[in-house]
Amino acid sequence: QRTVPSWLAVYSEEGDVGPLSALSVDDGFALAGRPVPGGAPPPLQAAGLVSEVLRSGGVVVAGAPEMGRAPAHGLVLARLVSPPLSQELGEALRESDNTALELMTKELGRSETGHGTTAAGTAAVRADLAADGLSTAGLVNVDGSGLSRLDRVSCDLLVGVLQRSGPHGVLSRDLPVAGESGTLAHEMIGTPAYGRVEAKTGTLLGVKALSGWVLPTAARPGAGPGLAQPVAFSALFNDLAVTGPAPAARVDAVAEDIARYPRAPALASFEPGLSRPGATGGTRRVVAVVRERAPTG
Repeated sequence: QRTVPSWLAVYSEEGDVGPLSALSVDDGFALAGRPVPGGAPPPLQAAGLVSEVLRSGGVVVAGAPEMGRAPAHGLVLARLVSPPLSQELGEALRESDNTALELMTKELGRSETGHGTTAAGTAAVRADLAADGLSTAGLVNVDGSGLSRLDRVSCDLLVGVLQRSGPHGVLSRDLPVAGESGTLAHEMIGTPAYGRVEAKTGTLLGVKALSGWVLPTAARPGAGPGLAQPVAFSALFNDLAVTGPAPAARVDAVAEDIARYPRAPALASFEPGLSRPGATGGTRRVVAVVRERAPTG
């Protein structure tokens, strides 16, 4: 299964996610050229590209590229050992690599059930959350990247996942950093959140999300009071008007206000279900969950 049925065609057209395959080059977008047809599956494209690389290095390659299982008597020409999964996960989250996250989901399904499918992987995710006592009420995860518009998740669950990992755990330690790296490299520069917000972004048409951590204020003489512990937060905005304020500015404002503590809006402004005027004259429900991590040690 190269795609998820509920994905929009534009995702592939814009390069948001490639055709899913255990063997591909450049997320499945790289084409080998003749004699491999343009519509051939990613493994066949990969075989064609490898053939060309070998030929360019002076290796004689006989026959046309084929797709199938490697023969048991085949000669190993080269071997590439993958980095640890934790490192791969960090890179995928930092750069919001949809294809990588989808393939990790399939691999999770294969590892847990023997079936390398998206459905098996998403079921394993739900089972893991439930086993840790996190409420999955209202959770709909039909894919591994969040690209499907059928997906549903609450701020409360996202904060629970973050707190389970902790601010320096495998899930959190390689998140994008405001103004410095990944999908937040150009966000929140010149604000108190710069270098202190580590969070995963999420963007669809009319949807913007940001979930992660605001780190404590650095201790400086005369700096005054500030956050003493890391704070987990999650902000999800739906049905955003295309003509309204920049979507990123909405979620960035949540992280920036937390980073300004104690100079921040009243706590009531973060209460779930708060209604704010909408761009079209109606109201929009703003949902954000913010919690301070309990001191340890």
